[in-house]
Amino acid sequence: LQLWLAGMSGIIDWGDGSTKTITATSGIHSRTYASAGNYKIKLIGDILTLTKFSLGYNTGNSFFCCTTFNFAQMIGLKQFSVRSPRFAGNIDCLKNLVQMDNLDFAYSSVVGNIECLRNMTVLVNFAYGNAGVFGDISVFQNMPLTVIGNDAATFTGDIISLSGKDLYQIRLTNPSGSANPAYGDISVFATMSNLTTVSMWRTKVYGDLAFLQNLTKVTFIDLSFTLISNFTPVALPALGGEFYLRYCPNLSSQNVDDFIIALAVNAKNTGVRKLHMYGSTPPRTTASDSAVAVLVAKGWQITTNYTG
Repeated sequence: LQLWLAGMSGIIDWGDGSTKTITATSGIHSRTYASAGNYKIKLIGDILTLTKFSLGYNTGNSFFCCTTFNFAQMIGLKQFSVRSPRFAGNIDCLKNLVQMDNLDFAYSSVVGNIECLRNMTVLVNFAYGNAGVFGDISVFQNMPLTVIGNDAATFTGDIISLSGKDLYQIRLTNPSGSANPAYGDISVFATMSNLTTVSMWRTKVYGDLAFLQNLTKVTFIDLSFTLISNFTPVALPALGGEFYLRYCPNLSSQNVDDFIIALAVNAKNTGVRKLHMYGSTPPRTTASDSAVAVLVAKGWQITTNYTG
């Protein structure tokens, strides 16, 4: 088990009869247990001074088990990261932690409305992965976020509220199929030159795929089940990675052809190279045969519903 702590002096009681004295200096504290079992870990000291708590990426069955959590009094906490499906609670108790700049509850069982985060004006990283978290993304408008990572929560609101940010990862997917997912014109991301990940699966995002013309660092795109309806032919940068444009019926076959043709001009020939276009996305035509041949020659895996 590994705990990464900072800001607190005291003792870690590992729950197996062993303890470790810690200082306020940021550091990783590890414990290897002699046998499998359930261990109750305690932090003994002035926990109100704790600025960082991180538990994650542990092997085997190391989970942080907690039926409820409440950090309302830990006003000095700046970084919190627990990646465990057994970590639960309501995020409302975080509303006074205005110094928080890194909040990661990915793969947890936490719930609550993100409105309680509105006063976290220094939040840079926000990661959730649970359908029990919901709310309007306008709460992020005045935060210096660079990462919004979420593959399950039900977020609503216009993505225009993210305008002007320098995101390098944006995930607002909505696997639950909520009737009111996030929406808006995808062009809001066109100026975010550091973007590597754009995942908007099952949102009501619409617009022109030409927003990619300035995004030289993108390596993952998923706009499946969105309302994307056009690709204006433009020069695309040297793109590589894994791209999903499935079940996008508002595109035309010409849009699909034009996109593939533009992609092939500068497509990378190293790393992951996959393009997935099928389902209700209109089929490409013979107009893009030459471009597909170029991509395949560069090692791309091309999956479309074209059968001609």
